[in-house]
Amino acid sequence: MSSQYGEVKGGGWYKAGETAAIKVSDTVDLHNGTRMVFASWMTSATIDKSTCNLIFKVNSSMSLTASWKTQYYLTVKSECGTAQGEGWYEPGSQATVSISITRVEKNLFTIYVFEGWMVDGELVSTSRTFTLTVTRPVSLTAAWRTETNLITVGAITGVILLIIAITILITFLKRRRTPSVR
Repeated sequence: MSSQYGEVKGGGWYKAGETAAIKVSDTVDLHNGTRMVFASWMTSATIDKSTCNLIFKVNSSMSLTASWKTQYYLTVKSECGTAQGEGWYEPGSQATVSISITRVEKNLFTIYVFEGWMVDGELVSTSRTFTLTVTRPVSLTAAWRTETNLITVGAITGVILLIIAITILITFLKRRRTPSVR
């Protein structure tokens, strides 16, 4: 039994007809946003080779080698809204990330507006939903800018102007009703 990753258990000598139980880890984390996932056992024997834990009757000498596939982790971060698409992907596969909302009220006068997706400090897309080809571990961050909340500012300005107009009107009407002293 051999494997480039993980520890293989159960190899050794067996008598003809005995049951062998071979095990290897199904996933090995390389701790850099990369992991190896068990793919299959390579052998010429006729056994189910798609599981990392094999149980079979030994009928002849054989050599088993574990084969692995690489996966990279895609990190997706956002300080606002809900970002989706984070997870493990195989090299060359397409990953789609998205953000749930593109405008968020910060306070009465300010809002956050989604600008796009950044990788390594560089803006790579301005779309709410972005698809990329995974070739390495990647960290995508949603970029947000702050803007004045024009609706609130407009409403407050409107109320202030209305109060001023009413005050002027009341003042005008009071002056008109008050008899002038000569």
